[in-house]
Amino acid sequence: MVDRPKSRGRQSAGRRRSGGNERTVSRRSGAYHALPENMERVQRSLRDVLRLIGEIQLLRDLHERERTALAETAEIVRCPGGTVLYEPGQVGTHLYIILQGRLEIRCQVGPGIFHSVRELSDGGLAGIDAALGGGDYHMQARALDKTAALRFRTDALRQLIENGNPAGIKFFVALSDALGEQIRGSTIDAVRMLAKSSKQMSAAAKKRNGEYD
Repeated sequence: MVDRPKSRGRQSAGRRRSGGNERTVSRRSGAYHALPENMERVQRSLRDVLRLIGEIQLLRDLHERERTALAETAEIVRCPGGTVLYEPGQVGTHLYIILQGRLEIRCQVGPGIFHSVRELSDGGLAGIDAALGGGDYHMQARALDKTAALRFRTDALRQLIENGNPAGIKFFVALSDALGEQIRGSTIDAVRMLAKSSKQMSAAAKKRNGEYD
């Protein structure tokens, strides 16, 4: 009885010394369980999740055991249009594979100002960079209409990869290929956007010259 206050004092001191790290771990751990505003979990069995994974083109080559390993890291979620799944700078806690609906991936170009980079539909992946790199999200993902998705925990995915699990390795390769495609697509879109802007600026300049001649 006499020793308990001293023990609590030592524990409190320890918490004070490592408080910053504990708060960081707590925020990350809590983020893995939290849902974005207006998003809800769809209660389904592991068998249902396995079936959905098997229907995704990216994952069809996985064996049943490998699909099971991935299914244990996933849940089904849904949200109405306008829902923001994640923002730039947020901890990259989840990877999303769209089952139904559309997502818009947007790049932040200023305070509260976003530019649309690409649109994702059924089978599209959002949050690949966070899943592979283990850092923060670099883009914003926003649902354009009612959307359902498989939501994978990125920490669990990286654990599969680091442990050499065949499901993790195959998924890593698939994600890398998908990221490469997105980068190429974004580059093409950026070139097209620049070309369009250049034409618009040229037309505006000609119009001004014509007005002042």
